Amino acid sequence: LDQENPIVRHQALKSLQQIAPDYPVGSLSNVKQKPMLASKSARRRRKTPLDEYQLMPFIEQKLQTTQDITARIRYAGRLGRLRPNHTDAIDVLLYYLRTSQNKTHLKHASDHLQDMLSSDALALDSITKMLVQVQAIYLNPTCASQYQTAYKVLWHGSRIFPFNQFHHFWQSVVKRD
Repeated sequence: LDQENPIVRHQALKSLQQIAPDYPVGSLSNVKQKPMLASKSARRRRKTPLDEYQLMPFIEQKLQTTQDITARIRYAGRLGRLRPNHTDAIDVLLYYLRTSQNKTHLKHASDHLQDMLSSDALALDSITKMLVQVQAIYLNPTCASQYQTAYKVLWHGSRIFPFNQFHHFWQSVVKRD
Protein backbone atom coordinates (compact mmCIF):
# COMPACT_ATOMS: atom_id res chain seq x y z
CA LEU A 1 0.00 0.00 0.00
CA ASP A 2 1.01 3.58 -0.56
CA GLN A 3 2.96 4.51 2.55
CA GLU A 4 3.23 8.15 1.45
CA ASN A 5 -0.48 8.88 1.47
CA PRO A 6 -2.12 7.86 4.75
CA ILE A 7 -5.63 8.65 3.51
CA VAL A 8 -5.33 6.21 0.62
CA ARG A 9 -3.82 3.60 2.95
CA HIS A 10 -6.62 4.07 5.46
CA GLN A 11 -9.31 3.72 2.78
CA ALA A 12 -7.64 0.63 1.29
CA LEU A 13 -7.37 -1.08 4.69
CA LYS A 14 -10.98 -0.23 5.47
CA SER A 15 -12.12 -1.67 2.13
CA LEU A 16 -10.04 -4.80 2.70
CA GLN A 17 -11.65 -5.34 6.10
CA GLN A 18 -15.09 -5.09 4.51
CA ILE A 19 -14.23 -7.56 1.75
CA ALA A 20 -12.39 -10.10 3.94
CA PRO A 21 -13.22 -9.51 7.60
CA ASP A 22 -11.27 -12.61 8.70
CA TYR A 23 -8.04 -11.59 6.97
CA PRO A 24 -5.55 -10.04 9.41
CA VAL A 25 -4.61 -6.59 8.07
CA GLY A 26 -3.52 -5.01 11.26
CA SER A 27 -5.10 -2.22 13.13
CA LEU A 28 -6.47 0.89 11.53
CA SER A 29 -5.65 2.82 14.66
CA ASN A 30 -1.95 3.04 13.79
CA VAL A 31 -2.74 4.77 10.49
CA LYS A 32 -2.58 8.51 10.84
CA GLN A 33 -5.60 10.04 9.25
CA LYS A 34 -4.96 13.36 7.59
CA PRO A 35 -7.77 15.85 8.06
CA MET A 36 -9.83 16.27 4.93
CA LEU A 37 -9.43 19.70 3.36
CA ALA A 38 -12.41 21.73 2.31
CA SER A 39 -13.08 21.90 -1.38
CA LYS A 40 -11.05 24.39 -3.35
CA SER A 41 -14.03 26.66 -3.94
CA ALA A 42 -14.86 26.66 -0.22
CA ARG A 43 -11.29 27.58 0.68
CA ARG A 44 -11.04 30.38 -1.83
CA ARG A 45 -12.05 33.73 -0.51
CA ARG A 46 -14.05 36.00 -2.72
CA LYS A 47 -11.90 39.02 -3.45
CA THR A 48 -14.63 41.22 -4.87
CA PRO A 49 -18.15 41.74 -3.62
CA LEU A 50 -21.00 40.47 -5.75
CA ASP A 51 -23.33 43.45 -5.34
CA GLU A 52 -23.17 45.75 -8.38
CA TYR A 53 -23.31 48.89 -6.23
CA GLN A 54 -20.33 47.74 -4.19
CA LEU A 55 -18.53 46.38 -7.24
CA MET A 56 -18.69 49.52 -9.40
CA PRO A 57 -16.49 51.80 -7.21
CA PHE A 58 -14.01 48.95 -6.70
CA ILE A 59 -13.61 48.36 -10.45
CA GLU A 60 -13.52 52.12 -11.18
CA GLN A 61 -10.73 52.53 -8.63
CA LYS A 62 -8.82 49.58 -10.13
CA LEU A 63 -9.28 51.04 -13.63
CA GLN A 64 -7.82 54.38 -12.53
CA THR A 65 -4.87 53.00 -10.55
CA THR A 66 -3.77 50.01 -12.62
CA GLN A 67 -1.01 50.58 -15.15
CA ASP A 68 -1.20 47.13 -16.80
CA ILE A 69 -2.89 47.48 -20.20
CA THR A 70 -4.46 44.02 -20.15
CA ALA A 71 -5.95 44.63 -16.70
CA ARG A 72 -7.24 48.08 -17.68
CA ILE A 73 -8.98 46.63 -20.75
CA ARG A 74 -10.46 43.84 -18.60
CA TYR A 75 -11.71 46.32 -15.95
CA ALA A 76 -13.17 48.61 -18.63
CA GLY A 77 -14.94 45.63 -20.18
CA ARG A 78 -16.33 44.62 -16.80
CA LEU A 79 -17.60 48.16 -16.19
CA GLY A 80 -19.11 48.13 -19.67
CA ARG A 81 -21.02 44.95 -18.89
CA LEU A 82 -22.33 46.38 -15.63
CA ARG A 83 -23.14 49.81 -17.05
CA PRO A 84 -22.82 50.13 -20.85
CA ASN A 85 -23.03 53.96 -20.75
CA HIS A 86 -19.98 54.20 -18.47
CA THR A 87 -17.92 56.93 -20.13
CA ASP A 88 -14.60 55.97 -18.50
CA ALA A 89 -14.96 52.40 -19.74
CA ILE A 90 -15.78 53.55 -23.27
CA ASP A 91 -12.89 56.05 -23.24
CA VAL A 92 -10.36 53.46 -22.07
CA LEU A 93 -11.45 50.89 -24.65
CA LEU A 94 -11.42 53.45 -27.46
CA TYR A 95 -8.02 54.74 -26.32
CA TYR A 96 -6.46 51.28 -26.56
CA LEU A 97 -8.26 50.57 -29.83
CA ARG A 98 -6.69 53.77 -31.18
CA THR A 99 -3.18 53.51 -29.70
CA SER A 100 -2.33 49.85 -29.24
CA GLN A 101 -0.70 47.72 -31.90
CA ASN A 102 -0.86 44.53 -29.83
CA LYS A 103 -3.35 42.16 -31.49
CA THR A 104 -4.54 40.71 -28.18
CA HIS A 105 -5.24 44.13 -26.68
CA LEU A 106 -7.02 45.23 -29.84
CA LYS A 107 -9.14 42.07 -29.93
CA HIS A 108 -10.19 42.36 -26.28
CA ALA A 109 -10.97 46.08 -26.58
CA SER A 110 -12.98 45.37 -29.74
CA ASP A 111 -14.86 42.50 -28.11
CA HIS A 112 -15.79 44.63 -25.11
CA LEU A 113 -16.98 47.49 -27.32
CA GLN A 114 -19.08 45.05 -29.34
CA ASP A 115 -20.61 43.71 -26.12
CA MET A 116 -21.45 47.25 -25.05
CA LEU A 117 -23.03 47.95 -28.45
CA SER A 118 -25.17 44.83 -28.05
CA SER A 119 -26.61 46.08 -24.79
CA ASP A 120 -30.10 47.51 -24.83
CA ALA A 121 -29.06 49.95 -22.10
CA LEU A 122 -26.69 51.91 -24.37
CA ALA A 123 -28.33 55.09 -25.64
CA LEU A 124 -28.33 55.86 -29.37
CA ASP A 125 -26.35 59.08 -28.92
CA SER A 126 -23.67 57.09 -27.04
CA ILE A 127 -23.63 54.53 -29.85
CA THR A 128 -23.23 57.28 -32.43
CA LYS A 129 -20.40 58.96 -30.50
CA MET A 130 -18.64 55.63 -30.10
CA LEU A 131 -19.02 54.73 -33.77
CA VAL A 132 -17.72 58.16 -34.85
CA GLN A 133 -14.50 57.54 -32.91
CA VAL A 134 -14.21 53.98 -34.19
CA GLN A 135 -14.75 55.23 -37.73
CA ALA A 136 -11.83 57.66 -37.29
CA ILE A 137 -9.64 54.71 -36.24
CA TYR A 138 -10.90 52.71 -39.21
CA LEU A 139 -10.12 55.50 -41.68
CA ASN A 140 -6.66 56.31 -40.21
CA PRO A 141 -5.22 53.09 -38.74
CA THR A 142 -1.58 52.84 -37.67
CA CYS A 143 -1.50 49.08 -38.29
CA ALA A 144 -3.55 46.42 -40.06
CA SER A 145 -4.83 45.00 -36.77
CA GLN A 146 -6.39 48.35 -35.85
CA TYR A 147 -8.12 48.43 -39.21
CA GLN A 148 -9.51 44.91 -38.75
CA THR A 149 -10.73 45.40 -35.18
CA ALA A 150 -12.28 48.80 -35.97
CA TYR A 151 -14.03 47.19 -38.93
CA LYS A 152 -15.50 44.51 -36.65
CA VAL A 153 -16.84 47.11 -34.23
CA LEU A 154 -18.30 49.16 -37.08
CA TRP A 155 -19.87 46.06 -38.61
CA HIS A 156 -21.41 45.18 -35.27
CA GLY A 157 -22.64 48.75 -34.84
CA SER A 158 -24.12 48.83 -38.33
CA ARG A 159 -26.48 46.00 -37.40
CA ILE A 160 -28.10 48.21 -34.77
CA PHE A 161 -29.29 50.83 -37.25
CA PRO A 162 -31.39 50.40 -40.37
CA PHE A 163 -29.25 50.54 -43.53
CA ASN A 164 -30.37 54.04 -44.60
CA GLN A 165 -29.68 55.50 -41.17
CA PHE A 166 -26.22 53.92 -40.92
CA HIS A 167 -25.38 54.98 -44.50
CA HIS A 168 -26.40 58.57 -43.67
CA PHE A 169 -24.28 58.43 -40.49
CA TRP A 170 -21.28 57.11 -42.42
CA GLN A 171 -21.52 59.70 -45.17
CA SER A 172 -22.02 62.61 -42.75
CA VAL A 173 -18.89 61.67 -40.81
CA VAL A 174 -16.78 61.10 -43.92
CA LYS A 175 -17.82 64.51 -45.37
CA ARG A 176 -16.76 66.31 -42.17
CA ASP A 177 -13.18 65.04 -42.53
